[in-house]
Amino acid sequence: MSTNRNINPYYATPCFAAKLYPRGALNPRTEAQLVIRDSRGTVEIQTLCAWYSSPNSQPRGIFLLVFNETNRVYHYFWRNSRTGTPYRSGSWSSIGLSQVFGNGEQYIYLTIDNRVTVSSRKVHIRYIQIYRDYKVTIIGVELEWTIEITDASWNPLYTTCAAGSSVTFNILNYILRNGMPLEGHIRVYTYNVTEFNTYGGWKILPREPRALTVSIDNISSGGYWVKVVTKNGVEY
Repeated sequence: MSTNRNINPYYATPCFAAKLYPRGALNPRTEAQLVIRDSRGTVEIQTLCAWYSSPNSQPRGIFLLVFNETNRVYHYFWRNSRTGTPYRSGSWSSIGLSQVFGNGEQYIYLTIDNRVTVSSRKVHIRYIQIYRDYKVTIIGVELEWTIEITDASWNPLYTTCAAGSSVTFNILNYILRNGMPLEGHIRVYTYNVTEFNTYGGWKILPREPRALTVSIDNISSGGYWVKVVTKNGVEY
C-alpha cells in the first residue's frame, strides 16, 4: 500500500507491505514480514514468524492489520490456517507508517491469504478485505435501552445498556475468532432487559423521578390515569 504509484510496487516510496518470503535452500523456511519503505527509501522489516516449509510446498499466511494509532500497526498473524487464535500478535511502531497512513484513514483491516512456492516464486492472493473500522455504533437510542448485536441465528454476541443517545460495540475479538464479515442483526429493547428480568418489571427507587413509556394496543389516544401497585399492595 502506498500513496504513490510505481511500475514495481516494491519500489514505491513511501510504501507498506505484508509479505510471505521464501528463504534458504539448505534451511528452507517461510518468513511472514511487515515492510515499510519511507520517503527517503529506507527499508525497515518486522519479521512476525518463520517456520519450516519444503521447497515445493505452498505455505499460507493470513494477516490482519489494524491501523488506529499514529506510527503504529497492530498485527495478528495465522500460519497456514485462519482458525483459532492468531499464531502471533502484537504491534510495530515505525515513523514511516505515518507517511503511508497520514490522511485520516486510521481504521483499516487488511487480510491477505497467500500461497507461495519457493521454486516458482508464484504468489496467489486468495482475498484482500479492507474495512473502515472495527466498531459498530448505533445512534438514536434512549437511556437504559438494551441493544444487542446477534449472529444470523439471533444468538446475542454483544449486549449493552445505553447510557446516552448512542452505543458503540468493539467487535475486534469477534473478527479475531471468526473473521469478517459479521452476518447478523441489531436488536433494540426499549427498556433495561437485565432490570426487567431481575425484578419482573422496573425498579423505581424512593424519590426517584423516572420516565416510563407504555404502549397498549387497541385503545384510543387521549389522557389516562396510571395506577402503580407495590409488591406489598400499596396503590398510587
